[in-house]
Amino acid sequence: VSTQSTGIIKKIIFLKMAANDLTSENNKINNQSFRKFTSEQIENIDDSLPKTNDNSTENTKRTVNILSYIALFTSVISSYLSTSVLTVVLPQVKAEFTATDSSVAWVIIAPFVASAMLYSPFGRAADTFGRKKLWVLGNVLGAISFILAIMAPRLWILIISRILSGISLAAVVPSGMAIFTSYYDIKERATPIGYWNAAVGTAPTIGIAFGGLTEFISWRWIFFIQLIISFISIVISLLVLKESQTNNSERKFDYYGSIFVVIWTCSLLIGINQGPVLGWFDWRIISCFIIFSLISPILAYYESSVAQNPVLPLKLLNDPIIALAIIILSSSFSIFFGAYILTPFFMISVQNYSIGITSLVHIFRPASFALTSIGTSYITKYIIPPVVNVIGMLVLTISLVLFVTLEQSTSILWLICAFMLQGIGTGLVNTVLTSLVTSKVNTELQSTINGMAAMLRSIASSTLMAIMISFLAQLGGATVIKAYQIAFSFTLGCSITTLLLSFILLYLLRE
Repeated sequence: VSTQSTGIIKKIIFLKMAANDLTSENNKINNQSFRKFTSEQIENIDDSLPKTNDNSTENTKRTVNILSYIALFTSVISSYLSTSVLTVVLPQVKAEFTATDSSVAWVIIAPFVASAMLYSPFGRAADTFGRKKLWVLGNVLGAISFILAIMAPRLWILIISRILSGISLAAVVPSGMAIFTSYYDIKERATPIGYWNAAVGTAPTIGIAFGGLTEFISWRWIFFIQLIISFISIVISLLVLKESQTNNSERKFDYYGSIFVVIWTCSLLIGINQGPVLGWFDWRIISCFIIFSLISPILAYYESSVAQNPVLPLKLLNDPIIALAIIILSSSFSIFFGAYILTPFFMISVQNYSIGITSLVHIFRPASFALTSIGTSYITKYIIPPVVNVIGMLVLTISLVLFVTLEQSTSILWLICAFMLQGIGTGLVNTVLTSLVTSKVNTELQSTINGMAAMLRSIASSTLMAIMISFLAQLGGATVIKAYQIAFSFTLGCSITTLLLSFILLYLLRE
C-alpha cells in the first residue's frame, strides 16, 4: 500500500469512527467523542493495514522492464540484420540463382518498397488496435520470411520472403518505438530513442561482419540466425509486454486512406528505384510517375479534410517545427544511405579490396552511429538539442567533404575516418530530432507519427540512392573515380542545404 493511499485510508477510518458518535439529538457532533481519538490512536491504524514487500515489487518491475528491452532490441536487430548482409553478398546470390543484375537487385529493393508502403497504415493500426498486437504480428511475419529465405529454391521465392520481411519491418518499427518510449518521461525521450537507434545501428554492424563470413559459409545461414533471434523476441513479447493503454479500437480505421498511401508510395518508389535500370523515359517508369501525380492531390485532400483518423496526420505538419524536423531527419538519413550504397562499390571495384576487408571497414559507420545515439541523451543534458542537431549536420557535412576527395590511392584510415564522422553526425541528428518530434505529439498518435516519419525517410533514402546509382551508370560505371566524386558532390550539396535548415530550426527553437 503506497504512502498516499495509507494516508487517505487513515482519514476515512478516522471520520468513520467519529461519525459513529453523532448524537441522536439535533444530529450534532459530540466534540468530546472527537477528542478521544488521539493522534497516537490514529497512527495505530497502520497495524490493521495489509503490508507489501516493496523490494519484491521493484525487483519484479525491473525484471519485466529488462525482458521488455531484450524483446525490443532482439526484434529490431533481427529485422535490420539481413539488409546489410545481402548488400555485401549480392554477387553470391546472383551466381547461385544465375540471375541478372536487375532481377537480383529486387532482393534489396523489395523490403524497402514494402516497408515504406505500410509504415503509415501500420502505425495508425498500432494506435487504433493495440501496439503489442502489431508488434507480435510483425515478428511472426518476420519469422515466416526467414524460413522462406532459408528454403528458397528460386529467386522469386527469395524476393517474396524479402517482401514479407519489409512488411514485418513496417509493423515492428512504429509500434516498437512507441512501446519503448512509453517507459520514459517526455523530458527523457532522447534516452529510449538513443537506445533504439543503437539497436538499429548494431544490426548492420553485425550484419556486415557476417557478410565477411559468407566467404566461408552460405548466405542462408544469416536468415537462420535471424529466425532464432526472432523466435526469442516473440516468446518474450507474448509473456512480458503489456498492451498499450492508448487502445482506440472504437475509432474507425482509415482503410481508404491506407489504400491511397500504398498506391502513392508504391508508384513513387518503383519509379524511383527502377528508373536507373529501365531508363527514366521507359513507359513503365512514366506510368508509375503518372499514377503518383494523379493520386497525390486525392491523398492530400482525403487525409486532411475527409478522414477522421488519418493514417497520414498532415495537420501535424502545420507546426513548422515538426515539419522542419521531419525534413531534416529524412534528408540526413538519405545522405547516410546514399553514401552507404556507393562506398562498397568503390572499395571493391576501384580499390580492389576483398569482400571481407570491405565488410570490416564498413563496420565503423553503423558502430559509430550506435554509440553516438546512446551518448546523445547525455550530451543533451549540457547542450540544448537544437544546437546538438546543428553540430550533427556539420559533422555529417564534413564526412561528405572527405568522400568527395576519394582517389584510388586513398588509405583505409581515411575511409574509416569518413565512415565514423558520418555515423556520428547521423546519430546526433536522428536521436535529437526524433525525440523532438515525438515529444510534440500526443501519446495516442505516437505510432502514427513514427510510421509517417519512417515512410518519409524511406522515400528520401530511396530517392537519393537511385540518383547516386544513376550517376554511376551515366558517368562510366562503378570503376570510374570521377563518377563517385560527382555523386558525392551532389550529396554534399544536399548536406549543406540540410545544415542551413538546421540553423533555421535552431532559430525557431531559440526560446
